[in-house]
Amino acid sequence: MKPSRTPSEVLKAARQRDSADKRGRVLKAVRNMLRDNCRAAFATVAREVGVSS
Repeated sequence: MKPSRTPSEVLKAARQRDSADKRGRVLKAVRNMLRDNCRAAFATVAREVGVSS
């Protein structure tokens, strides 16, 4: 049986998953913009992906 995690460990794991998901979405958006020969400005990427800049 796994030892139970503290609330801070659970929160940390959730934030890491969320960050990894956002990072993946940003990288995909940048790759698509480069492929389509679009300017990949911070604000444009953030808006397209739905994250803060």
